[in-house]
Amino acid sequence: MVNAAGINAYIIYNCIKRTSKRPIDCHKFLLCLAKCLVKPWTEEQISFPGQHTKTKQVIKSVFPELNSPARIPTNLTASKRCWLCPTKEDRKTRTPCINYKMPV
Repeated sequence: MVNAAGINAYIIYNCIKRTSKRPIDCHKFLLCLAKCLVKPWTEEQISFPGQHTKTKQVIKSVFPELNSPARIPTNLTASKRCWLCPTKEDRKTRTPCINYKMPV
């Protein structure tokens, strides 16, 4: 069903773009369409801290522009409780975890 919708979209696209000398071929159009439909989901998945490393590697191989990680501050502005330590120990830190962006 998705394949038929993609082919129909390609036909409509070619009807609209008839003024160009050489239309884009169907394979390239479907690849571009698939990437455009999947990109918002992949951006969300790659920023999710608990995502598997292999999944992130596959996403980065398909979308190389997502390779640059968001800049993470090396120090927190104020001391916060470490989320790994028990609450009764009340340990405070200024260093955030790279993966979870929580104080460690």
